[in-house]
Amino acid sequence: YTVIRMLGTGSSGEVVLARETDNPDKLFAIKIILLKYIHRNHLSTQIKREISVMKSLHHDNIVRLYRVLKGGSRLYLVCEYISGGDLFDKISGLTSLPEPLACKYFIQIVKAIQYCHDNGITHRDLKPENCMVTVDDEIKVTDFGLSNITSQKYGDMFFTVCGTPHYASPEVLSRVQYHGPLSDIWSIGVLLYVMLLGYLPFDDDLHEALRIKIKHAKFVIPKNSMSPEAEDLIRRIIKADPAKRPSLAEILAHDW
Repeated sequence: YTVIRMLGTGSSGEVVLARETDNPDKLFAIKIILLKYIHRNHLSTQIKREISVMKSLHHDNIVRLYRVLKGGSRLYLVCEYISGGDLFDKISGLTSLPEPLACKYFIQIVKAIQYCHDNGITHRDLKPENCMVTVDDEIKVTDFGLSNITSQKYGDMFFTVCGTPHYASPEVLSRVQYHGPLSDIWSIGVLLYVMLLGYLPFDDDLHEALRIKIKHAKFVIPKNSMSPEAEDLIRRIIKADPAKRPSLAEILAHDW
């Protein structure tokens, strides 16, 4: 591979745009992870999980992982390159999304997560930054670093607190046993709210205050800010009681 330019950098390493040496027209996003970062932060299990999950998923709305290379002090994840940026940038650029566009994105996100759940995988960190957008307005869900492979033996139940707090469900933040797929559904509801209004339904600088707001699932939708159908769907999804949230199939069948 020949590196073209840097796409992003962080404490774990960097992401570069590269082309295949033998096929210059083929572009890839290569995630370069420092092995010392993995060992220092005890992330071997998490990285192995991300690789295992991404290799197993083949869906139009999920970023593909093509191959994994190890060289010297680095690990290289060769992934599908998405040139359009992420959903966070898209929302920020427009302040909020028009309903038809939000609906188009939302359906694709739901279908991607439905595919994951059907294959026994919970994402656990759904947010706009983890939804890439192609130039043709196709969504590609990425970043499966916090995902987990669900087990029917334990009824898809998890104990781990993970994910971005603003998008995490009440049960995740309460540090109790929780049902992974239903937690993803909550995050999908928060994601829809953010797409349509351009800001978070639950926000506070203090973590404990944020946790309490999320626990009670009390949020405001300004009058006439969206269609009645969109508001109805959001209110159905963002429920404090996981058992009262609709299934992904029910969400896709909603009037909105």
